[in-house]
Parts: sequence; structure tokens; C-alpha cells
Amino acid sequence: MYGKIARDIEQSGGEVLVLIKGFDESFGQTVYARYSYTFSEIEFNKVFDRMFFTNDLGDVMVQTSKLSDTKTI
Repeated sequence: MYGKIARDIEQSGGEVLVLIKGFDESFGQTVYARYSYTFSEIEFNKVFDRMFFTNDLGDVMVQTSKLSDTKTI
């Protein structure tokens, strides 16, 4: 979508698909999440918030509740 303007994306029926693959240690299995963003859901001039952080033990943690959080650039 680099170099495209909103009108170009709308006219082409643009859609963003996000696929996430992770491992659930509790159940010992791979888990998947899939998200779809159509033109009406795309927020222009915004970026996704950081959803990773390091805890006190030095482990990298993921806050999946922030998956769709954005901020204006």
C-alpha cells in the first residue's frame, strides 16, 4: 500500500489481513489468530501501539488485548 492514497485503496477494494501464530504452553499446542481490516476499518495516519514488553524477570510478554490499539502519527 506504500505510495497509495485512501481513494486508491477504496477503489481497489483493499483489505489488510493479519495472521498471528503462537504457542500455548498450557495446552502444548500452536494457536492461530486471524484478523481482517477492510477499507472502512483502516485508520490512516496511525500506527499500532507496542504490544510487547519485558517483565521484571526479563521475559518478553505479549499483551494481546492491545492487538488493535493505535496511535496517531
